[in-house]
Amino acid sequence: MFQFKNAFSLIANHRTPLNVRNFGQRLHSPYVLGHSPRLSVPRTAWNHQTKHCYNSAAAASTEIEGLYTWSYSEGSFPVEIRPNGVFYCASYPAAATWTFDQDILIVDWKKNGKYVLKVADHSTLTLEGEQLGIPGSWRKAARIRPFNHAELNFVRSGSVWNWEHQGGSFEVEFHADGFNHFVCKTYPAHAHWRLQGDQVCVHWGGYGVFDLVLGAAGTSMRGHAR
Repeated sequence: MFQFKNAFSLIANHRTPLNVRNFGQRLHSPYVLGHSPRLSVPRTAWNHQTKHCYNSAAAASTEIEGLYTWSYSEGSFPVEIRPNGVFYCASYPAAATWTFDQDILIVDWKKNGKYVLKVADHSTLTLEGEQLGIPGSWRKAARIRPFNHAELNFVRSGSVWNWEHQGGSFEVEFHADGFNHFVCKTYPAHAHWRLQGDQVCVHWGGYGVFDLVLGAAGTSMRGHAR
């Protein structure tokens, strides 16, 4: 089982003991990452999409940010209007951005199109509009809720963590970009993370999948390698 402790730290105990002789080799196995690693995060996080460094405690948010249901003629799915102009959608990931001014939300969803929506109901933060260049292609975004404190730890600016284990340590990064990239320069892989409710899932390429559960305060996690 994994266990996050914190001010942001993780202790991990895999279901199968690690063969410590394998540590340091870039094997395609989660066990090479350590039998009982500890993950800690520094105070300052890096926003990999806007290329700016932010103090995560001071980064500003706006009223428009939060979790939304995005609807159109063929259905609906969840999206996130994140701090620092990042627009995220797990169903259609892209390096998407947003701006908001005078009740107008503009979403540049890259290959998925550009959208302009206007606040139709301030009490519920419901927005209505259409895709630019395609008249009649209506879109609607209805806010589910704002981000909670735990979610902001992930989406505000991204974060750099120190993964410690009995044989050493290395850094991993949770990027707050439009793809939710998860990066480890010591054990590189095409990896991603996802947060849904209190469930955190890391798909670490060939190193495995890690399922974690956030504690109520958002400062601890428990879980395991899948």
